[in-house]
Amino acid sequence: MAPRVNGLLGFSGGAAIRDCRRGLRNLSCCKLASCENYSNGPKRPSGHSHVVAVKVFYSDMSAKDPENFASIPKFSLEPQTWKFVDHIALTLVYGGIGLLDDTLSLVRKHNYGLPGRIKFVLQVVAGIGFFLWLKSANVSSSNITKTVVPLPAPVGHLALGKWYMALTAFCCAAMSNGVNLTDGLDGLAGGTEALRQLPLGRFGSSMAGACFGFLVHNRYKAEVFMGDTGSLALGGALAAIAASTRMFFPLFVASGVFVVETLSVIGQVSYFQLTKRLYGEGRRWLRMAPLHHHLEFLGFVETRISTLAYAVGIILFILAAYSGLLLS
Repeated sequence: MAPRVNGLLGFSGGAAIRDCRRGLRNLSCCKLASCENYSNGPKRPSGHSHVVAVKVFYSDMSAKDPENFASIPKFSLEPQTWKFVDHIALTLVYGGIGLLDDTLSLVRKHNYGLPGRIKFVLQVVAGIGFFLWLKSANVSSSNITKTVVPLPAPVGHLALGKWYMALTAFCCAAMSNGVNLTDGLDGLAGGTEALRQLPLGRFGSSMAGACFGFLVHNRYKAEVFMGDTGSLALGGALAAIAASTRMFFPLFVASGVFVVETLSVIGQVSYFQLTKRLYGEGRRWLRMAPLHHHLEFLGFVETRISTLAYAVGIILFILAAYSGLLLS
């Protein structure tokens, strides 16, 4: 089954979302679109749904032949029957962390679920566990060792040794939180994530298909929302692909939109704390972080912001695919 077929299987899961959404609504297991005002700012949906994780899992399990889910042909996992299990496992673990966060938010009836520090610790622990699994598994690769990361010239192959575990844990936490921060506008995270997954092999194409199928119901104006369950699961899946194939550089290139969104939050918080120490009161260099909310304050409508992100994502997709071919 070709990568495009895996993607179509993921997309076909979108047909089941409408019935799934209705059932979840009846069971009060998900929150649908309700809007709340920011303080002197734009509106955003406060509700989130967990059905994107169902779509992702559906697309992952759609192929009858596990061999079709090798991430990149030259970086496949052995034995053949275990090629995609590690990817799905990490996806579900991160989806579970997000589900816990969303459940706590639902029970407490506000947007503060799992404490940030606890969530971060769980993400790092999951990343370390994934590294230990890769280290103990029978992984075959064209690289000299399991901890060598291919980079563009003149760096070449970089042997990280024990630091590979730190890179894996960082990638897992960064990717999942990056998707989570970007999930603030209708269709923004789903569309850009689909474009980011496309150049990352067969497993990535199935994930992209799931995202495109979900986007049918998440585009403006959205009927279903991703929530932490979906955003963390997608980030975990992406990190699993990168860690098991060692193709971190193409991942970084494809993640340009998410990197900018994350840096805008880090910069906002850092600048606020610095100016508070220097001047006694915190100042902001953006009207609101992440960046897409700042653009809303400047007068950009949601659809225009998402379209701009898609255009940038397409360019990054091409660059990431090209860099992946050079490094493979």
